[in-house]
Amino acid sequence: LYSSAASDVYKRQHITKLIIYYCVLKSNLIRKSEKCACAGDFDYLCRENACGRIVMDIREIIDRIYRMPESSAVRLAACMSSLSRPRGYCVLEAGRVEPNLFFIGRGIARACISADGKKVTFWIGAEGSALVSLKSYVDNEPGYETVELMEDSLLYVLKRSDLERFLAEDIHIANWARRFAESEFLRTEQKLIPMLFLPAARR
Repeated sequence: LYSSAASDVYKRQHITKLIIYYCVLKSNLIRKSEKCACAGDFDYLCRENACGRIVMDIREIIDRIYRMPESSAVRLAACMSSLSRPRGYCVLEAGRVEPNLFFIGRGIARACISADGKKVTFWIGAEGSALVSLKSYVDNEPGYETVELMEDSLLYVLKRSDLERFLAEDIHIANWARRFAESEFLRTEQKLIPMLFLPAARR
């Protein structure tokens, strides 16, 4: 049996994720400086494009992970590129080593694995979320998951080779990378615990 307090926490977290996900899909109902539970419990400033959709600037994404001195933040942002990809595009593919890190500027993505011939979704991310294969990032080996865009999206790309070069040259970017990895491992733990201990209906 689970304690009432723990049950309430999980219930609030998942209800909040569903609400945010619904808002992102439907319109521009997420207000400025609101917390996005899908992408992590961080405050961020969001902007809207001509269509009324939320767009996150790459500097906003960098700063919400870890705030660095201006010179280091500018240096990191300058080596990132942006690209647009259509709905259904696979950013990461299971069984493939992915040399890049991706961040969602606009759009929604889901992470899934194949089980019994079906795709099982275990995570959904919106603006500000990182799309990264930890297996590729840490061990340079093929990842477990496939990450697919659920709508036309704007992505920011950071080459791992550029990041590794900065790690040896800039202590602030090295600290940013450490904080980024810690956040991703924490997010993985937060996904894993409910899968292990909560009934399917609650997950």
